[in-house]
Amino acid sequence: MTQGRNPSDEEWDDLVRRFFESDGVESNGPEYVSSEYVSSESSGREASSPEIPEELNESSGELDEHFVPPEPRPLGVGNPLTVLAWLAAAGGPLLLVLFAIVWRSAPFMAWFGAIALAIAGIGYLWWNLPSERNEFNNGAEL
Repeated sequence: MTQGRNPSDEEWDDLVRRFFESDGVESNGPEYVSSEYVSSESSGREASSPEIPEELNESSGELDEHFVPPEPRPLGVGNPLTVLAWLAAAGGPLLLVLFAIVWRSAPFMAWFGAIALAIAGIGYLWWNLPSERNEFNNGAEL
């Protein structure tokens, strides 16, 4: 077949028939697609055995029982220093933006305090990052 040309249905059926004949399975048309029926005489293989559907039914029950994660803790609950560090890390830059928009004549100590607050919060969070990686953890936890 050449690229850009769509084969006709007859060409496609012939191609598929020749493919399955080379595999030992003869077919007269698109009936080969059915995965439930394979001729045991022509293929030399055993047709679908009753053990396979039983195994599939047993394993499908296991798939229905899926993992339900526990409810996450409320945001305010936890280490108070970590909560304060998050507030400082997010609140410091927010204060700087508000000072720049609303209170441009804010005293130097207010600007410096907002910058120091943000740096202190980010520093605390950085310092408390885990130093070792748990290789059995994919990071999907709260």
